[in-house]
Amino acid sequence: TSTNASTECIECPAGKYLGDDGITASLHDEAGDCFACPSGHYATSGQASCTPCIVGKYLSDTGTDITYHDEEADCKICNAGFYADTAGSAECSACPAGTHLEYDDSSAYVQFHDEAADCQVCDAGTYAPSQNASDCIDCPTGRFLEGDDTNATKHDSEADCALCDAGTHGPTRGATSKS
Repeated sequence: TSTNASTECIECPAGKYLGDDGITASLHDEAGDCFACPSGHYATSGQASCTPCIVGKYLSDTGTDITYHDEEADCKICNAGFYADTAGSAECSACPAGTHLEYDDSSAYVQFHDEAADCQVCDAGTYAPSQNASDCIDCPTGRFLEGDDTNATKHDSEADCALCDAGTHGPTRGATSKS
């Protein structure tokens, strides 16, 4: 008899799971039978499956370090300009050009990072030329951009800011009309 033998089943450690049907002993006879959670998931100790990060959060580690998968707090809120609209996301999606998402990764703002609609079309007088913008850029002086808050493609380039008409000037940035 072994003096170091365990007399009870030992839970898989946090960050790992063992999710078969529980009827095959060879799948439960060593610690190596516990698997690390994949990206976008975490597990507390003794779980039969990993729990997906909620929408608005992500976990990018591929399971190489179980300490990044051992609690819900390992799921991070997307940064400004990004959202995660699927539970279990390994990464966040970038807001498209012409839109912005200003809220940062504060825990109070997870609900502002959980769907593509959280990316707001830039206001009149502004544009966002690249993906993942946290703010829109004012049109330069001498130009204006009238409002169309439903079409991001009308706010995705400085070229969308029209020149003031002949005989007029625009002395301020972010002008919203030619008159």
